[in-house]
Amino acid sequence: MNSAKIIGSPKILIPLLTMLAVLTVSMPRNGEFEYHYRKGGNWNYETLVAPFSFPILKTQEQILQEKEHMGSVYVPYYKFQQNVYREVSDNIDNVLGMDYPELSHNIISRLEKFYEKGVLPEHQSLLGMEADRSGEVVFVQKNKHASKMAMEELYTIADLHEEILSEIAAELPDVDAETMYRDFSLNAVLRSNLEFDRQTTELVHKESAEFISPTSGTFPAGDVIVTTGEIITSDIAQILDSFRAEFEETVGYSGPNYLLWLGNFGIALILCILVFTLIFFTHENSLKHSNEFMFIITIFVIACEVAFFSSRFPAMACYLIPYPAFALYYIGFFRNRFVLPLYVLCLLPVLFFMQNGTEMFITYLFSGFIGVFAFEHFSRGWRQFVYALIIFCSTLLSTLIYRLFTGSIVIFDFTEVGYMALGALFCVAVYPLTYLFEIIFNLMSASRLVELTDTSRPLLRELADKTPGTFQHSLAVMNMADAAARSVDANVPLIRAAALYHDIGKIMNPMCFVENQAPGVKYHDLLTPKESAQDIIRHVQDGLTLAEKYGVPKVLRDFITTHHGTTTAGYFWTKYLNEGGNPADIASFTYPGPTPRSKEHAIIMFCDTLEAASRTLDDFSAEKVSAFVDGIYESKFNAGQFNDAELTLHELSVLKETLKNYIVQVHHGRIVYPKRRKK
Repeated sequence: MNSAKIIGSPKILIPLLTMLAVLTVSMPRNGEFEYHYRKGGNWNYETLVAPFSFPILKTQEQILQEKEHMGSVYVPYYKFQQNVYREVSDNIDNVLGMDYPELSHNIISRLEKFYEKGVLPEHQSLLGMEADRSGEVVFVQKNKHASKMAMEELYTIADLHEEILSEIAAELPDVDAETMYRDFSLNAVLRSNLEFDRQTTELVHKESAEFISPTSGTFPAGDVIVTTGEIITSDIAQILDSFRAEFEETVGYSGPNYLLWLGNFGIALILCILVFTLIFFTHENSLKHSNEFMFIITIFVIACEVAFFSSRFPAMACYLIPYPAFALYYIGFFRNRFVLPLYVLCLLPVLFFMQNGTEMFITYLFSGFIGVFAFEHFSRGWRQFVYALIIFCSTLLSTLIYRLFTGSIVIFDFTEVGYMALGALFCVAVYPLTYLFEIIFNLMSASRLVELTDTSRPLLRELADKTPGTFQHSLAVMNMADAAARSVDANVPLIRAAALYHDIGKIMNPMCFVENQAPGVKYHDLLTPKESAQDIIRHVQDGLTLAEKYGVPKVLRDFITTHHGTTTAGYFWTKYLNEGGNPADIASFTYPGPTPRSKEHAIIMFCDTLEAASRTLDDFSAEKVSAFVDGIYESKFNAGQFNDAELTLHELSVLKETLKNYIVQVHHGRIVYPKRRKK
């Protein structure tokens, strides 16, 4: 394909320009903080002196502690519900009134004072309140008026429980109070009449929470922040974080703004060129299919945006990002040899924009590569958790090695390890988005191809029922093509699915094909060679009709049209010529094509012909099979069927040798068992 024609194509040019614009606009536009450090590590730069005064920012933990402290003195608000006592009284009377009317009346009377004061919900975990209510105060909203009350003045369901037990013991001394309480399910009728009003509580105390200062003093200009070789403690790390934040916000870049935009444009342009170059030299076929090209560009842009956005977060939080999932999205549709370098390009923004970019780049690179190779074996069912464990271990190992290399003293803390574990689980959690991408971009994933090879699917069941001979032929072609595909690194799931569907058109006219004819049936005896050839050739168009009816994906429909290419119905063409037919009438005996357009198309064509023709052999010695395969290959090659198939001469040679060995092994000889002599 001409490179100038490719770049000039709107289907290629427009996505690339869009990608360039999106990356340029969304790229962080601030100067880079040139120091990289880690708490517990050594300061490997020159002694750092504060060039200006800056506020010392509180850590998130400090702010949360202050909020918790403020929250411990907050006063909760409760709504007083007037009708609860009446409902509880009616329920108690319904339960006890028939058998113990006096007891019921006394219990209702004694509970009245409780409900007049207020009964709190059974569980008091709000705002950090403990079981001990002494010293706490609340607001109770009653008749649109909020009254401040001591928490110890109010009651709980447990207080009601004790009061009822006391009354039962007093009224019925011969009865076990606990047993009676349970038998009549009195606990089920008790309710609190104070409902916690979270909205009012939060509104009242929101202003107080907002007054928490995010800073804890100022670091003066001219003071030493950290000296060369000094261990970075928690206090020093907090000061360095504050210095970084102030630098990036107010100082980060002091030059002309257009130069910063120009730099962003340059980086985006380099990324676009690298991605396009990789596609052009390693997976040029994607440039012919705009949906594949758009998918590659889209995932790459999303990966870049994640790196840009995560630059705002602390380095530790970056472990939550399931970056290896981007490799999994690609591996669902493309081969490893293309995915791995593409994934490296996806990681370049991590190197430049994330905090601790070098460490995160190495971590994501190692875990992503390991993930790609492990996913083939751990992608289904409970094995996905094993896959998450593999990602976690590779992340942990690569981070450990990097920190040992850089001389960090404190290796990990539990929060960081927890982030790594969650990030590994997120890799599994976000993988189902692959199926969404499959629909959006009209792609065919490996898992979808495996599903299509299920012989219980309606179309394949119809093939097996109506054309059993063709079905067996398709299974044989599938196994033969599988071996051939593995030898030349072709797409095995695609090959297997294509082999099962390539001859489905024969369902429309089973008896036309010798493998389905019952004994004594001579379908072609009453037809001319031209009519027979037309019926044979028609199975291609019939196959397309059935494929569209059953929703067979286009990538498999292409195999229906290419598995015969532009060859002739050889048997009837030869018979026609032998009977004195006109050689110029060859078009009536020729399949419509097109010729194979990919490596996989060529393999199906070759194996389809070999499998059918091999049934005519009576000698499966290595020499005979070798000559047989060479003959079939020469006829296809000379007819130009492999001209556009993207197969190198070396791959064709490997393909032939593989198929020769396969046919010999499949048709190996069997031992003839001797008959046992009778005594």
